[in-house]
Amino acid sequence: MNRLTVVVLLALAGLFACHHEVDVEADVEAIKSLLNTRIKAFNDSDHESFMSLIADDAVWMPHEHPTIIGKDALRAWNNFDEVIYNVNLTIESIEVHSDWAFAREVWLGSVTPREGGEPYKFNNTNFDVLNRKADGSWVITHSIWNSDLPPAEAE
Repeated sequence: MNRLTVVVLLALAGLFACHHEVDVEADVEAIKSLLNTRIKAFNDSDHESFMSLIADDAVWMPHEHPTIIGKDALRAWNNFDEVIYNVNLTIESIEVHSDWAFAREVWLGSVTPREGGEPYKFNNTNFDVLNRKADGSWVITHSIWNSDLPPAEAE
């Protein structure tokens, strides 16, 4: 066997050894579970459960708010201690592409100040980017959303 044949065979062996089958249906179910866990965390004011679903270098792009970069900044921005969420989730689509996934959702609900006051109602369209971690689990790396309500109705 010449050197070129050995190199090609080693390269092919490495390719097949590193290749893993992607079970898209299982990934979609895992992502649905993650998204539902996130909504449960919001509705339960469970900050730690919510943060466990987020990548360390996450990028958050809230409606009408500056971009938030990094898990620590997101932790500081999040206001579970100040408000009560009542969120219903509709998952519109999930696409899995190897170790990356994209989810489009509708968040319908309200946020009420814990100290009292009128609830803020929302109907948001949300887009998330997720990444598979080394252990096979998924985390949210990017999230962006906007309101489907006219400005007067969102107040």
